[in-house]
Amino acid sequence: MATWEDCSVCKELTGNDGNINYMKQAALLVLRLTAYGLLSGVVSGAICSLYLHLLNFAIGQVSGIPFYFLVLPLVFLFCTWTNKTLLTVKLPDGQGTDHVIHAYNNDAPPSSLVKGPAKALLSLLTIAAGGSAGKEGPASYLAVVVCTNLARAAKLDAASTKIILVCGLAAGFAAVFGAPIASMLFAIEIMIFWRPQINAAYPALLAALLAVFICRLTGLTYFHQTLSIAWFSPSLLPAVLTCAIFVGALACLYLLGMKGLNKLYTKIGGNDYIKALIAGFIVSLCGLLFGTEALGLGDAYFEEMIWLGISASIVVVLLKIALTSLTLNWGGVGGVITPMFFIGITAGSFFGGSIYGTWLAPTFGWETAPHAFFAAIGLVTTLSVCCKTPLAAIALACEMFGIYPVIYVSIAALLTCLASAKVGIFDSQLVFWKKKVIPHLLD
Repeated sequence: MATWEDCSVCKELTGNDGNINYMKQAALLVLRLTAYGLLSGVVSGAICSLYLHLLNFAIGQVSGIPFYFLVLPLVFLFCTWTNKTLLTVKLPDGQGTDHVIHAYNNDAPPSSLVKGPAKALLSLLTIAAGGSAGKEGPASYLAVVVCTNLARAAKLDAASTKIILVCGLAAGFAAVFGAPIASMLFAIEIMIFWRPQINAAYPALLAALLAVFICRLTGLTYFHQTLSIAWFSPSLLPAVLTCAIFVGALACLYLLGMKGLNKLYTKIGGNDYIKALIAGFIVSLCGLLFGTEALGLGDAYFEEMIWLGISASIVVVLLKIALTSLTLNWGGVGGVITPMFFIGITAGSFFGGSIYGTWLAPTFGWETAPHAFFAAIGLVTTLSVCCKTPLAAIALACEMFGIYPVIYVSIAALLTCLASAKVGIFDSQLVFWKKKVIPHLLD
């Protein structure tokens, strides 16, 4: 019978000293990973805190100005000029999180210390002026750029640099959303679909926790509402499934809009500056015609929907999908996940109040649920469909809405992730997919 001593891998790990040598190596590994997580958390937390405070200040300054969004054509024009002239990137350039995933999967950590801060400032201009974009992409990219350059300066090897890259991504997301566990899971899930990078989980969690601590210390606050609901009630399953189907369809529409306008930008060719002016004019016109709810981050709108328990408007959801796709592909700079939150939460709120609560539940005698319940289902559905990170989606819902809806959001996240096949919003995300194990009609 084979024993521990017969294993060649064990011999290599333990050496001549047996378990003693192995324990020394394990202790050194833990210490090294702890150092990576702590240093990444401190650096990322400080940088992201500065960026978020500047963004909040800029939004506060312009929000009181009537028709502030009319400057969007000029903002898109400036962003396009900066990307083409100063940063010399090919348009459309994508956004920060996709760059981080590409850097990880291609063993090419970002080396330019200019592009990270430049992208952050351009996103600040875009969002403050009313462009529909997110803040997590620029924040995480900025954190990754600084952390990986510090790793390069310390002459760390490629494997260690990739772990620090994951730590920076987790810390950047945690600083923006205040959800350290979900941010850690997102960072290790997003690189390769179906194959999470477990080796970076521990330092990524440390970095995320420390980043949130620093941001809270500097005065940043995060959304949280405890949802009191039955731990598990089979009578609520119809609400979960129907809401997941409805929001999942809108999430697929968001994917189609992002990818479709990206391809259209390249296909039609022409002058990039003219296209930026056209996009800015369209977004400004929508602000004049439909109001400002779908402009900028939009977090105040969906938080109000949840706190007041009122139904959102489906027009605002569709506008957010269209304006985000146009902003991020035709001139503006920012992230794709904050708009994703907006779409999921508001679509879930609309479904719960205007479809399920007024029609489906009374017609079929199904159990009703509060608006926050449908908002949580919508949140996990969009994140699972678009990013293929169901575990992060489940953890995020629990950190935002409490532990009680965990079974319901788990069902919604896992089912919609599987049903939406392997198409995600990040082109650089690799896919570990075996059709013999999980066949799909959508492939």
